[in-house]
Amino acid sequence: MKKIILLVFLVLACSNAGARGTSQAVLINPYFGLGYINPTDINDKITYPTLGIENFVTDASTLKWAKNFGGFLGYRFSQRFNVGLVLDYTSTGKFISKEDTTAFNIYHPSQNGSLTPMTAKYYEFNTSCKAFSIGPALYYTIYNSGKLSLDTGLGVLYAMKVNYFEDMTYGNSSSDPALDQAPNLHQVIGSGSGFGFMFNVTTAYYLTNYMGVGLDFGYRYLKVGTLKDASGNVITFGYPNGGVDNPPKNMTVNFSGVYFGLSLKFDINIEDSAGSTLGEETPSSDANKWSPEAEDKEPVELNTNWDTQPVPATGPTADEMNDLKKQIQRKWNRAKEGKTPDDQKKAERYRKLYDISTKLEKDWGQFTPESRKDKIEKIKTILSR
Repeated sequence: MKKIILLVFLVLACSNAGARGTSQAVLINPYFGLGYINPTDINDKITYPTLGIENFVTDASTLKWAKNFGGFLGYRFSQRFNVGLVLDYTSTGKFISKEDTTAFNIYHPSQNGSLTPMTAKYYEFNTSCKAFSIGPALYYTIYNSGKLSLDTGLGVLYAMKVNYFEDMTYGNSSSDPALDQAPNLHQVIGSGSGFGFMFNVTTAYYLTNYMGVGLDFGYRYLKVGTLKDASGNVITFGYPNGGVDNPPKNMTVNFSGVYFGLSLKFDINIEDSAGSTLGEETPSSDANKWSPEAEDKEPVELNTNWDTQPVPATGPTADEMNDLKKQIQRKWNRAKEGKTPDDQKKAERYRKLYDISTKLEKDWGQFTPESRKDKIEKIKTILSR
């Protein structure tokens, strides 16, 4: 398994098919996977050693896996911060049965805790539980090369609906009408709610600027300590023969464990401050064309040294500088999508310009009005080539 994961990372790292989109975007990230869990109460019901169920049912191993899918709906700002809402569904369960022409010993809740076995030719134990959760989440981008990104995140889960179902029945065959009638049939149906949290690490590879695939790995804690039946009564834990602990304990459902799987990444570029919408190209003009004479020229170096004394906030504002950065970002993204050497050269030039602009924006308040105007004009001159 470790070799497969390492191979996937190497393939992604060596690929050059696309890049992550803009630093600000609406995010839609559906995911699906598996969780390795240990729902203790359910496992106790299945393998209660005194009853010996595991002695005649070969598939009576403890329940270990949960299915999981959902989605993250959010917003990315400042390139690295992603906030939003998680919608999550998790389920687990197990079905075991035995049928034979010769009667065998069984234990059933109708015995009211008796350890004296009954006989049957068919026995069935079926249990399942599922949780619908919702909650806020924050993801932080640790690394982003354009094509590859590494995010770590933390979310709070509110399990607003947890359902538990269980039935045990026996008879002379799997088609015996008595399977659906008392006292042969015993059912427990309950529901509840609870809180938990999730911690994830996601490695994503972007096929295009706005679509990618990810590998997810993380841990979640989600346990519901109280279940109630349709009448509002708390459900206590009971063994397959009807026995209970002394003193009785509440039936619990636990989805906690390690989760891993795949996810899809859809980044929807939002409207920029200049009013242009997603996919809208800036009208072409001679001023916006990349002239052949400028191909081998380096951008005009901007003097980023300044006095540390604060100056009045006049001249071009920080918002104007931020708008200019967005224009650089868009041109950088478009150039990265190109396949020719010229496109790659433009992309590298825009990258350098973006880095310089970021540095200037950070301490914009330390410049004089004249210096701000000068730097804005120089950036616009380079950007128009």
